[in-house]
Amino acid sequence: MFRECLKQIGSRCPGLLGASLVGRDGLPIDSFLVEQNHDMEMLSAELVALAQAARENHSEFGGGPLRSVLVETEDHVLLLGEAAEEVYLLLFLRRSASGADIARARFELRRAPLTLVPALFGEDLDDSPVELETGGLSAVGSREAGDTLGFGRSLPATVRP
Repeated sequence: MFRECLKQIGSRCPGLLGASLVGRDGLPIDSFLVEQNHDMEMLSAELVALAQAARENHSEFGGGPLRSVLVETEDHVLLLGEAAEEVYLLLFLRRSASGADIARARFELRRAPLTLVPALFGEDLDDSPVELETGGLSAVGSREAGDTLGFGRSLPATVRP
């Protein structure tokens, strides 16, 4: 179930090598790899530890919650962000010369809850008004057919009733 969501997100990220849904403990819930020669479990654990350390240190400055962590090497990009409460999304990409891969991956990371929240919390939710807030994007609407909540696509689940 989660793997299909990860593949859907990954299909929109040029240069994707892998995607992983990760718990707060750093252990992958599910992963999708384009190339099997990468250890997503190790990458997940390291980036979650880095995000937790950054969150703890950053909270002293009152700058708001941590949205994402980006690690760039000469050949690769790792991007970790919150997909839902207690769950991270890790995107692992081959770096391009233009940097467009990073911009697209950041965009997909911020809209990932639209795909992942229904899979994580089920689709058996009522028809009450919903509010979705993720990475600076927010909208209010209903679960009626065709309601896009201002994101240009139907939302099959609610985040906050």
